[in-house]
Amino acid sequence: EPLHGQAWLDILQTEGLSFDWHWFEQWIGKSDRLLAEHVITTYQLALEVPDLQKMKREAYYALVAKDLQLFPGVLEGLTFFTNRLPIALATSSSATDVEAVFSAQPIANLFRSIVHADHVMPNLKPKPD
Repeated sequence: EPLHGQAWLDILQTEGLSFDWHWFEQWIGKSDRLLAEHVITTYQLALEVPDLQKMKREAYYALVAKDLQLFPGVLEGLTFFTNRLPIALATSSSATDVEAVFSAQPIANLFRSIVHADHVMPNLKPKPD
């Protein structure tokens, strides 16, 4: 989440909107589409939702490539459990987001199965059914 938040804060800053992490926290667990719709409507940005989402994705991928670090203990924990149990990853992130993370931190081999948002389209957050 930290890099998603930073990407949003950076992109919105380029649009003249200055927010902090506290503001972003309300959007954790919600889709980028909902955040983009809210910001465009509330602050009357002259952007379309897909365009703002694309700007954020590009900023996110740049941050991932440059700054992504695993949280302390994640690699050790995954390695420990992978050697004992089959591990799967289920995420509401897109396949492209998952690929960006695995490019920056090559840990995909630690998961027996990976399920991402593209596998469960069109129903994502907030009601994936």
